[in-house]
Amino acid sequence: MQAPKNGFFYVLDAKTGQLISAKNITEVSWATHIDLKTGRPVENPAARYNQTGKYFYSRQNPNGVHTWHSMSFNPQTGLVYIPIHSSNFVYGHDARFKPQGMGTNLGVDFMGNAPASAKAAEEALASAQGRLIAWDPVAQKEVWRVERAGPANGGALSTAGGLVFQGTGMGEFTALDAATGAPLWSSSAQTGIMAAPISYEVGGKQYVAIMVGSGGSWGMIGGDANIKGNNLPNISRLLVFALGGTAKLPPAPPRPERTLAPPPSTASAATIGAGAAAFGAYCGNCHGAGAISLGILPDLRYSKALHSADTWRAIVVDGTLEDNGMASFATVVDAKSAEAIRAFVIAQANATKK
Repeated sequence: MQAPKNGFFYVLDAKTGQLISAKNITEVSWATHIDLKTGRPVENPAARYNQTGKYFYSRQNPNGVHTWHSMSFNPQTGLVYIPIHSSNFVYGHDARFKPQGMGTNLGVDFMGNAPASAKAAEEALASAQGRLIAWDPVAQKEVWRVERAGPANGGALSTAGGLVFQGTGMGEFTALDAATGAPLWSSSAQTGIMAAPISYEVGGKQYVAIMVGSGGSWGMIGGDANIKGNNLPNISRLLVFALGGTAKLPPAPPRPERTLAPPPSTASAATIGAGAAAFGAYCGNCHGAGAISLGILPDLRYSKALHSADTWRAIVVDGTLEDNGMASFATVVDAKSAEAIRAFVIAQANATKK
């Protein structure tokens, strides 16, 4: 049994590999169903955006429906517990694409994800969802679901005690009733949780352990949709629980105060647009989509370097911060492009400040 990124839950005969069933576990838009005779998806022709030349509006971003966060099968309930996520996303073919020595080389135009209005931005943010579902692989249907605050949450563990454990992007480590999904217990980790818990026994006592800490692709890529329900600072820890445990976490450290103080946005729309494209190609995977970052790496909207074209160019082109991990992008970004990127980040900072 497997729930890959594509949104369909595959059940195969373990001896022969024959496909038994493949029902979609959530809303998908790239295909209508799986042909059980061939095992192939019946695609929505619009999903082949490189052939149509038109944008394709998907129900999932590149993380898909279910990524590396573990699912868990419980032989007592016969259910599979799967963390799933969705977020409206727009894919387009970049007809001008040429491979670059640095940056993102996908040949995909992501500019269709820029909301054209405040209402569109609200709708895009509302589409970013995460949940834990219990799936019946025999009846091929969802039995229960628990909604989460956003798409980024941890893997699942089910136990013989009738429990399902999962951590969330909002830092809650939870135990649910495996049969009904009813919440039974939770504990704050003070930071996001991406990993799956484990359970083990020592000296006749059962323990449940979980690695906690914010980050991952959602945290790194950023953007409002990715950090929805996933905006806690990173505090890396191993937490171990047992019945009768008395240990308590120290108080959560205060979040550092940050003040937006960008220079005024005076660049032309053409320059800001060019900067947006360059930022998406070279900067967004580390500093956040649209320059909106969780803060695992610097959120450039708060950077003092925005006030100086020379300082910005020295960092981006000359590599003055290479010892701190910020490589020079001189092979793909010249002084003009660096200034366009600065103009875009300034515009984003001013828009956020409003």
